[in-house]
Amino acid sequence: MVLPLLLVSCLLACSSRDQEADCLNQGIAHAQKGDWQKAIADFTRAIELKPKDAIAYFNRGLAYHHKGDLDRAIADYNRVLEFDPKDAEGYLHRGIAFDGKGELNRAIDDFNRALELKTKYQEAAYHGRGIAYAKKWKLDQALADFNRALELNPKNPETYICRGNVYLKKADFDRAISDYNQALEINPKYPLAYKSRGLVYYQQGDWDRAFADLNRALEIDPKYWDALYLKADLLDKAGKSKEAPAAYRTFLKYAPPEVRDYYILRARERIKALEHQAGN
Repeated sequence: MVLPLLLVSCLLACSSRDQEADCLNQGIAHAQKGDWQKAIADFTRAIELKPKDAIAYFNRGLAYHHKGDLDRAIADYNRVLEFDPKDAEGYLHRGIAFDGKGELNRAIDDFNRALELKTKYQEAAYHGRGIAYAKKWKLDQALADFNRALELNPKNPETYICRGNVYLKKADFDRAISDYNQALEINPKYPLAYKSRGLVYYQQGDWDRAFADLNRALEIDPKYWDALYLKADLLDKAGKSKEAPAAYRTFLKYAPPEVRDYYILRARERIKALEHQAGN
């Protein structure tokens, strides 16, 4: 799930003469620039000035979350929930963090708590729980949650992508493509939707359509490593031995540190094999 920016509206109303509010506002300004470390320092200072400020803990938790420090994010969400055990947003974001750590049962428990509170975060909680169920291969339960999320908000392209991914796991290619199409109707510049639809075409053996969708995804985001790998693999399987090595190299150039070693090693092995083949 996409994490939101921080609680701007609550904080900008605070007096600029209030030192704690100044720290909070400075933290938000740094967060909006993506400078998470400075944001964390500002929120920490705000907590030192007002140790029971749930908003400061929540914002620092979000900053840690954006930074990828899930343990510290969870610790801050825990503090928020200590202050207010009925904070649905706290359960929602802690659930997302648990999901990121692969602790899916704990994530589902938190999404359940968020849903029980019946707040404006219902759609996000159904969406989050659907993702967790899908990862556990509880596909029918995942579909039910995505369906409910879409009833609440039929204009969320990310939910269509997630539901399409479940249909793909169930090998229901027509419904998967339909959901990816729906996501693209809502957002025609959504590279994930093109990549996902391209993957279906790839699995169906419709390589022309797969190439077209992957190329479209990469026009929108030339550094989209997932689409880069899939395109390189497709070129390789299509026998385009002159183009495939360059495509694999582009993937290696942009692959982030968290990419599984399998993809990195396979790309390097295929470059070596293809270039050896070309030299013979």
